[in-house]
Amino acid sequence: MIKSLEIKHRIKTYNTYLSDNFIITVTLKPGDSSIFSPNTAYLLGQNRFIMIRSGSCVYEVDLVRYNLCSNDFIFIPQGCIISLVEYSEDLSISVLSSPFIEQTEGVKGNNNEFLNSLFETMWIYVSRETIETEILKYLCQSLSIEIGRLGERQSKEVRTTRKLQIFDEFMSLLRNNDSYERKVEPYASRMRISSHYLSMIVKDLTGQSPVEWINKAIIRRAQILLSSTDLSVEEVSYSLNFPNPAFFNRFFKKGTGYSPGRYRKTILCNGTYSK
Repeated sequence: MIKSLEIKHRIKTYNTYLSDNFIITVTLKPGDSSIFSPNTAYLLGQNRFIMIRSGSCVYEVDLVRYNLCSNDFIFIPQGCIISLVEYSEDLSISVLSSPFIEQTEGVKGNNNEFLNSLFETMWIYVSRETIETEILKYLCQSLSIEIGRLGERQSKEVRTTRKLQIFDEFMSLLRNNDSYERKVEPYASRMRISSHYLSMIVKDLTGQSPVEWINKAIIRRAQILLSSTDLSVEEVSYSLNFPNPAFFNRFFKKGTGYSPGRYRKTILCNGTYSK
Protein backbone atom coordinates (compact mmCIF):
# COMPACT_ATOMS: atom_id res chain seq x y z
CA MET A 1 0.00 0.00 0.00
CA ILE A 2 1.36 3.43 -0.96
CA LYS A 3 1.68 5.89 1.87
CA SER A 4 0.21 9.25 0.94
CA LEU A 5 1.22 12.54 2.48
CA GLU A 6 -1.24 15.37 2.89
CA ILE A 7 -0.11 18.69 1.44
CA LYS A 8 -0.01 21.15 4.32
CA HIS A 9 1.41 24.33 2.80
CA ARG A 10 -1.14 25.57 0.31
CA ILE A 11 -3.12 28.61 -0.78
CA LYS A 12 -6.52 28.35 -2.48
CA THR A 13 -8.48 31.20 -4.11
CA TYR A 14 -11.51 31.24 -6.41
CA ASN A 15 -9.37 30.47 -9.47
CA THR A 16 -5.93 29.38 -8.21
CA TYR A 17 -4.40 26.62 -6.09
CA LEU A 18 -0.81 27.06 -4.96
CA SER A 19 1.47 24.71 -3.01
CA ASP A 20 5.21 24.04 -2.85
CA ASN A 21 5.16 21.73 -5.86
CA PHE A 22 1.85 22.24 -7.64
CA ILE A 23 0.26 25.38 -9.13
CA ILE A 24 -2.98 25.42 -11.08
CA THR A 25 -4.93 28.45 -12.29
CA VAL A 26 -8.28 27.97 -13.99
CA THR A 27 -8.69 31.42 -15.52
CA LEU A 28 -5.92 33.95 -16.02
CA LYS A 29 -6.46 37.18 -17.96
CA PRO A 30 -4.33 40.19 -18.90
CA GLY A 31 -3.79 42.27 -15.78
CA ASP A 32 -4.07 39.29 -13.42
CA SER A 33 -0.38 38.41 -13.48
CA SER A 34 3.06 39.70 -14.43
CA ILE A 35 3.39 36.85 -16.96
CA PHE A 36 1.31 39.01 -19.31
CA SER A 37 4.10 41.60 -19.59
CA PRO A 38 4.83 41.56 -23.35
CA ASN A 39 8.39 40.92 -24.53
CA THR A 40 9.69 40.22 -21.04
CA ALA A 41 11.80 37.06 -20.88
CA TYR A 42 11.47 34.52 -18.08
CA LEU A 43 13.50 31.45 -17.23
CA LEU A 44 10.95 28.75 -16.47
CA GLY A 45 11.58 27.19 -13.07
CA GLN A 46 9.07 24.35 -13.44
CA ASN A 47 7.37 22.47 -16.26
CA ARG A 48 4.34 24.47 -17.44
CA PHE A 49 1.17 23.41 -19.24
CA ILE A 50 -0.98 26.18 -20.75
CA MET A 51 -4.45 25.93 -22.30
CA ILE A 52 -5.96 28.81 -24.27
CA ARG A 53 -9.59 29.27 -23.18
CA SER A 54 -10.37 32.29 -25.35
CA GLY A 55 -8.59 34.88 -27.48
CA SER A 56 -5.16 34.42 -29.00
CA CYS A 57 -1.48 35.07 -28.26
CA VAL A 58 2.05 34.54 -29.51
CA TYR A 59 4.49 32.80 -27.15
CA GLU A 60 8.21 32.67 -27.78
CA VAL A 61 9.85 29.56 -26.32
CA ASP A 62 13.64 29.33 -26.67
CA LEU A 63 13.48 31.77 -29.59
CA VAL A 64 10.78 29.86 -31.50
CA ARG A 65 7.40 31.60 -31.80
CA TYR A 66 4.09 29.78 -31.43
CA ASN A 67 0.75 31.24 -32.50
CA LEU A 68 -1.94 30.05 -30.10
CA CYS A 69 -5.70 30.53 -30.20
CA SER A 70 -8.80 29.24 -28.42
CA ASN A 71 -8.63 25.49 -27.55
CA ASP A 72 -4.88 25.29 -28.26
CA PHE A 73 -2.48 24.04 -25.60
CA ILE A 74 1.27 24.15 -25.19
CA PHE A 75 3.60 22.29 -22.84
CA ILE A 76 6.85 24.11 -22.01
CA PRO A 77 9.65 22.22 -20.20
CA GLN A 78 11.56 23.57 -17.22
CA GLY A 79 14.63 25.59 -18.13
CA CYS A 80 13.17 27.16 -21.27
CA ILE A 81 13.29 30.91 -21.78
CA ILE A 82 9.78 32.13 -22.53
CA SER A 83 8.32 35.46 -23.56
CA LEU A 84 4.75 36.51 -24.32
CA VAL A 85 5.20 38.48 -27.52
CA GLU A 86 1.62 39.65 -28.03
CA TYR A 87 -1.95 38.81 -27.05
CA SER A 88 -5.55 39.79 -27.73
CA GLU A 89 -7.56 41.70 -25.15
CA ASP A 90 -9.95 38.76 -24.71
CA LEU A 91 -7.14 36.30 -23.92
CA SER A 92 -7.93 33.86 -21.13
CA ILE A 93 -5.67 30.93 -20.23
CA SER A 94 -5.45 28.06 -17.78
CA VAL A 95 -2.03 27.24 -16.33
CA LEU A 96 -0.59 24.17 -14.62
CA SER A 97 2.95 24.12 -13.27
CA SER A 98 4.57 21.27 -11.36
CA PRO A 99 7.78 19.20 -11.15
CA PHE A 100 5.47 16.14 -11.04
CA ILE A 101 5.02 16.49 -14.82
CA GLU A 102 7.79 14.20 -16.06
CA GLN A 103 8.24 15.40 -19.62
CA THR A 104 11.27 17.02 -21.24
CA GLU A 105 10.10 17.93 -24.75
CA GLY A 106 7.84 20.83 -25.68
CA VAL A 107 4.51 20.03 -27.35
CA LYS A 108 1.83 22.16 -29.01
CA GLY A 109 -1.63 20.94 -29.99
CA ASN A 110 -5.34 21.67 -29.90
CA ASN A 111 -8.77 20.26 -29.06
CA ASN A 112 -7.50 17.43 -26.84
CA GLU A 113 -10.53 16.32 -24.83
CA PHE A 114 -8.50 14.02 -22.58
CA LEU A 115 -6.09 16.77 -21.48
CA ASN A 116 -8.96 19.19 -20.97
CA SER A 117 -10.84 16.65 -18.82
CA LEU A 118 -7.68 15.85 -16.87
CA PHE A 119 -7.12 19.54 -16.14
CA GLU A 120 -10.70 19.86 -14.89
CA THR A 121 -10.24 16.77 -12.71
CA MET A 122 -7.12 18.28 -11.13
CA TRP A 123 -8.99 21.47 -10.32
CA ILE A 124 -11.87 19.54 -8.74
CA TYR A 125 -9.42 17.50 -6.69
CA VAL A 126 -7.50 20.47 -5.27
CA SER A 127 -10.83 21.99 -4.24
CA ARG A 128 -11.16 19.25 -1.60
CA GLU A 129 -10.38 19.81 2.05
CA THR A 130 -7.74 17.07 2.14
CA ILE A 131 -5.24 16.74 -0.70
CA GLU A 132 -2.61 14.01 -0.97
CA THR A 133 0.65 14.34 -2.85
CA GLU A 134 0.49 10.87 -4.40
CA ILE A 135 -2.88 11.57 -6.04
CA LEU A 136 -1.51 14.73 -7.66
CA LYS A 137 1.52 12.76 -8.83
CA TYR A 138 -0.71 10.16 -10.50
CA LEU A 139 -2.75 12.86 -12.24
CA CYS A 140 0.43 14.58 -13.45
CA GLN A 141 1.80 11.22 -14.60
CA SER A 142 -1.30 10.75 -16.78
CA LEU A 143 -0.71 14.22 -18.21
CA SER A 144 2.95 13.37 -18.85
CA ILE A 145 2.07 10.15 -20.72
CA GLU A 146 -0.42 11.90 -23.00
CA ILE A 147 1.92 14.82 -23.71
CA GLY A 148 4.77 12.39 -24.40
CA ARG A 149 2.60 10.42 -26.83
CA LEU A 150 1.65 13.58 -28.71
CA GLY A 151 5.28 14.73 -28.74
CA GLU A 152 6.52 11.49 -30.28
CA ARG A 153 3.92 11.69 -33.02
CA GLN A 154 4.77 15.32 -33.79
CA SER A 155 8.49 14.52 -33.89
CA LYS A 156 7.93 11.77 -36.48
CA GLU A 157 5.65 13.96 -38.60
CA VAL A 158 7.71 17.17 -38.60
CA ARG A 159 11.42 16.56 -38.11
CA THR A 160 12.17 14.34 -41.06
CA THR A 161 14.38 16.33 -43.44
CA ARG A 162 18.10 16.95 -43.18
CA LYS A 163 17.60 20.72 -43.24
CA LEU A 164 15.25 20.62 -40.25
CA GLN A 165 17.67 18.37 -38.37
CA ILE A 166 20.46 20.89 -38.94
CA PHE A 167 18.25 23.75 -37.77
CA ASP A 168 17.26 21.80 -34.65
CA GLU A 169 20.93 21.16 -33.86
CA PHE A 170 21.73 24.84 -34.33
CA MET A 171 18.90 25.83 -31.96
CA SER A 172 20.12 23.30 -29.41
CA LEU A 173 23.59 24.85 -29.52
CA LEU A 174 22.04 28.29 -29.01
CA ARG A 175 20.14 27.10 -25.95
CA ASN A 176 23.39 25.77 -24.46
CA ASN A 177 25.61 28.65 -25.56
CA ASP A 178 27.51 29.10 -22.29
CA SER A 179 30.35 30.95 -24.00
CA TYR A 180 27.89 33.34 -25.71
CA GLU A 181 29.63 33.26 -29.07
CA ARG A 182 28.22 35.94 -31.40
CA LYS A 183 29.73 34.66 -34.64
CA VAL A 184 28.41 31.88 -36.88
CA GLU A 185 31.71 30.04 -37.31
CA PRO A 186 31.92 28.34 -33.88
CA TYR A 187 28.42 26.87 -34.28
CA ALA A 188 29.06 25.65 -37.82
CA SER A 189 32.37 24.14 -36.71
CA ARG A 190 30.70 22.16 -33.92
CA MET A 191 28.11 20.94 -36.42
CA ARG A 192 30.86 20.02 -38.91
CA ILE A 193 29.38 22.06 -41.74
CA SER A 194 30.47 25.30 -43.37
CA SER A 195 29.25 28.68 -42.13
CA HIS A 196 27.88 29.40 -45.59
CA TYR A 197 25.83 26.17 -45.62
CA LEU A 198 24.46 26.81 -42.12
CA SER A 199 23.54 30.38 -43.04
CA MET A 200 21.82 29.24 -46.21
CA ILE A 201 19.72 26.60 -44.42
CA VAL A 202 18.69 28.82 -41.49
CA LYS A 203 17.81 31.70 -43.80
CA ASP A 204 15.84 29.42 -46.09
CA LEU A 205 13.82 27.84 -43.26
CA THR A 206 13.19 30.90 -41.11
CA GLY A 207 13.81 34.03 -43.16
CA GLN A 208 16.39 35.10 -40.57
CA SER A 209 20.16 34.71 -40.59
CA PRO A 210 22.04 32.71 -37.94
CA VAL A 211 23.46 35.98 -36.58
CA GLU A 212 19.94 37.28 -35.99
CA TRP A 213 19.07 34.11 -34.07
CA ILE A 214 22.31 34.31 -32.07
CA ASN A 215 21.69 37.95 -31.16
CA LYS A 216 18.14 37.17 -30.11
CA ALA A 217 19.33 34.33 -27.86
CA ILE A 218 21.91 36.54 -26.14
CA ILE A 219 19.38 39.34 -25.64
CA ARG A 220 16.95 36.89 -24.03
CA ARG A 221 19.70 35.70 -21.69
CA ALA A 222 20.54 39.31 -20.84
CA GLN A 223 16.88 39.98 -20.05
CA ILE A 224 16.84 37.04 -17.66
CA LEU A 225 19.95 38.29 -15.85
CA LEU A 226 18.62 41.84 -15.64
CA SER A 227 15.19 40.79 -14.38
CA SER A 228 16.08 38.01 -11.95
CA THR A 229 19.51 38.77 -10.48
CA ASP A 230 21.28 41.57 -8.60
CA LEU A 231 24.15 41.68 -11.08
CA SER A 232 25.07 45.17 -12.20
CA VAL A 233 24.84 46.05 -15.88
CA GLU A 234 28.63 45.90 -16.04
CA GLU A 235 28.65 42.42 -14.49
CA VAL A 236 25.94 41.25 -16.89
CA SER A 237 27.93 42.52 -19.88
CA TYR A 238 31.07 40.64 -18.84
CA SER A 239 29.15 37.46 -17.96
CA LEU A 240 27.81 37.47 -21.52
CA ASN A 241 31.33 37.77 -22.94
CA PHE A 242 31.09 41.38 -24.13
CA PRO A 243 34.40 43.29 -24.29
CA ASN A 244 32.99 46.22 -22.31
CA PRO A 245 29.67 47.56 -20.92
CA ALA A 246 29.39 50.25 -23.63
CA PHE A 247 29.39 47.59 -26.35
CA PHE A 248 26.77 45.62 -24.41
CA ASN A 249 24.59 48.73 -23.95
CA ARG A 250 24.55 49.41 -27.69
CA PHE A 251 23.87 45.76 -28.49
CA PHE A 252 21.00 45.49 -26.00
CA LYS A 253 19.37 48.79 -27.00
CA LYS A 254 19.53 47.89 -30.69
CA GLY A 255 17.74 44.63 -29.97
CA THR A 256 15.12 45.83 -27.49
CA GLY A 257 14.77 49.59 -27.87
CA TYR A 258 15.79 49.99 -24.21
CA SER A 259 19.10 50.49 -22.49
CA PRO A 260 19.84 47.69 -19.96
CA GLY A 261 19.31 50.09 -17.05
CA ARG A 262 15.97 51.34 -18.36
CA TYR A 263 14.83 47.78 -19.10
CA ARG A 264 15.53 46.77 -15.49
CA LYS A 265 13.66 49.82 -14.16
CA THR A 266 10.68 48.96 -16.37
CA ILE A 267 10.61 45.44 -14.96
CA LEU A 268 10.79 46.82 -11.42
CA CYS A 269 7.91 49.22 -12.09
CA ASN A 270 5.78 46.38 -13.47
CA GLY A 271 6.44 44.32 -10.39
CA THR A 272 8.04 41.46 -12.28
CA TYR A 273 11.56 41.64 -10.89
CA SER A 274 12.30 38.99 -8.30
CA LYS A 275 15.57 38.46 -6.49
